Amino acid sequence: MKTKSDLSTERLRIMIKRQGDLWSEGLSIAEMFEKQKPLGAWLEDQTDESKISELPEGEPRLPDASNFFEATTVYFGKKPAISHVCSSRAEAELVYAISRAGLRGAVSIPASETECSRVLKALESRFREGRKRMEEMAEQLAGTDKLREQIATVLHRWFIIGKKN
Repeated sequence: MKTKSDLSTERLRIMIKRQGDLWSEGLSIAEMFEKQKPLGAWLEDQTDESKISELPEGEPRLPDASNFFEATTVYFGKKPAISHVCSSRAEAELVYAISRAGLRGAVSIPASETECSRVLKALESRFREGRKRMEEMAEQLAGTDKLREQIATVLHRWFIIGKKN
């Protein structure tokens, strides 16, 4: 028959094992993100002909494509909004997707409209696959919805800006 102290010791052993599992999972996640290129570096690798675009702080907004005068403009922030005029609708959509992900500052984007469209499709695919992996990892690492959300937020940040040294 087990005593109260035996049960406490067994619970402690189980708890330590779970923490050890989380630690090893955490290491494998960190290693995975170390291999994963941050979004800025990934964008630089996508095309030979690129230009640097400065993405300001603030929530991005993209007018409807049917808006004749503003279809190629992305707005950042409010009161007053900062206008970022692009050379094509494809470039505006790419800039909008990049800024919605949270990347700001100097960003390398393709110089041609065709390349902007291609990179946007690749970026959307990268986001879809990354989101799926992050949700799976968060589910493995956390038991509560709130904790899963917090882990997914950190993983998303690593996915966009990379590991800070």
